[in-house]
Amino acid sequence: MQHRRINYGLNGLLFARAAVGFSLVLAQLIYVLTVHLSNCCPERYFAWAPNDYSVVYRITATVNGRRLNATEVLDRYRISQSGFYEDPVERLEGVLRSRELAYGRFDRVSVLVQYRLDGHAPSDWRWSNDK
Repeated sequence: MQHRRINYGLNGLLFARAAVGFSLVLAQLIYVLTVHLSNCCPERYFAWAPNDYSVVYRITATVNGRRLNATEVLDRYRISQSGFYEDPVERLEGVLRSRELAYGRFDRVSVLVQYRLDGHAPSDWRWSNDK
């Protein structure tokens, strides 16, 4: 009677690889869902498909009572005073607000963003740190 030898080494290795791969995908899924569903940042959005945002905007900023020109807006925010933005408008607003909270907190600042999202009616977003 011959005993049949079973090679558990190869099956164990395949199982280990599959378990590691599954664990990595599961960890990524948990991370993505946690970040996007946490509402920590309004400028975050869930993007599972190509970007479909089309924002035409114009920024008007006043610092310490003086209106900034196009060059000064570009220098202050690293964004053109007017242009086309391919992300949600909340992300543009977040960039402007974050910049002011981090670097312009000692200035009196008023920011107005006039924009059209996907060709719809114009909208305004205002931010100010005037007390």
